[in-house]
Amino acid sequence: MNWILIVSTILALICVLLMILSHFRTSLDTLLRIRLFEKSYFALLITICLGFVVAGGLWPVDKEVKKLENFELCRTSNTLFIEHKDFTKEVSEPKIYNSKNDDIYIEKKIYYNSYGMDYARSFEVKAY
Repeated sequence: MNWILIVSTILALICVLLMILSHFRTSLDTLLRIRLFEKSYFALLITICLGFVVAGGLWPVDKEVKKLENFELCRTSNTLFIEHKDFTKEVSEPKIYNSKNDDIYIEKKIYYNSYGMDYARSFEVKAY
């Protein structure tokens, strides 16, 4: 669990406590109770939408980098095609194109969101 989910949970609990307080606190003015409830409810919706959905699910917080093996190279006159079971990439960079087959490596980057789910993947071709 990361800090985004912790802060969102604390804010959501504060909003729920304020809603309960506005409901059961009869010594407060009725208009004040209604405003407190409305503002707490609105803050709870914003916390759920921004904290748990957007920041928790759509914001990568962790990255895993792996070096891929078992890929094939095909050279044409000015382009290098790299083929792997997960992707096919076309590279025309001179540094990568002119390097030897043993000097080329591929990094697979997997980004995870706050819930530990696979959020995005990227493949990067590098040469020594």
